Amino acid sequence: MQIYSCWADLSLENVLLANKKGGPVYLIDYSMATTKRFHTGPACGKASYIAPEMHLGDYDAFQADVFSCGVILYALFAKDYPWISTRAGACKCFEYVRTHGFLKFMSKRRIIVGNDKKPVQQVMSPSFTQLLDGLLRFKPEDRLVLLEAQPGTTSEAKSFDELNRHLDSPTWTGNRIRPEQ
Repeated sequence: MQIYSCWADLSLENVLLANKKGGPVYLIDYSMATTKRFHTGPACGKASYIAPEMHLGDYDAFQADVFSCGVILYALFAKDYPWISTRAGACKCFEYVRTHGFLKFMSKRRIIVGNDKKPVQQVMSPSFTQLLDGLLRFKPEDRLVLLEAQPGTTSEAKSFDELNRHLDSPTWTGNRIRPEQ
């Protein structure tokens, strides 16, 4: 029997790198991790990483973790958070994303590169920008699932059964994914 869990508090502060040259990545702080996929209740976690739907009550914890992964990747690249909060009305940057979309935000947001400030979109590769756009979609049903973000998977997979058929293929070296409903 496989057990799948949601972190519910994924953040850059809970990621440890084994060394500077690569190697294992460790996730720490299991205090809010759960095997329950669907949740009802108040949002928990760090304000920058909380998926927008968590503020509304009912949410899919797996998709909320996907959103948090997007924030982590952005923060690693830009050395800054994309926004300070995802609560409605709490952050102008996130309100801009909600209104105009992440790609438009990327063309406006600036980061320091050397001695210059440049738009993130000019510094980031188009494929990485696309990945972040998929991970940080406002609506969870529009967000990538982690399998869609891995090389060799296809977005045509419509169900966990179809995804697991791909995972059972001889070319796949990872784990099967079947969250409990």
